[in-house]
Amino acid sequence: MARRRPDDPAPLGSFSQPVGPPVPGTEACQSCGEVRITRIRMRTPSGIPAVFVSCPSCERNAWFPVDGDGEPLDPAAVGPVD
Repeated sequence: MARRRPDDPAPLGSFSQPVGPPVPGTEACQSCGEVRITRIRMRTPSGIPAVFVSCPSCERNAWFPVDGDGEPLDPAAVGPVD
């Protein structure tokens, strides 16, 4: 029986250097303009593919849908965070 070659691992990004083009609305903090912000791509608790953004300068955070137009998600659409 032939062994299957493992898939190439997905490239790892970092909080300061995300992989791929930025999701609209996540290029800089929409409150203070800081560009060194934390971006984490994941699914919201309600299942929407999104990027969580947190600004270390003004402490604003928001969720932006991956296929969005740059407007943050309404907190009610995100779902409960345990």
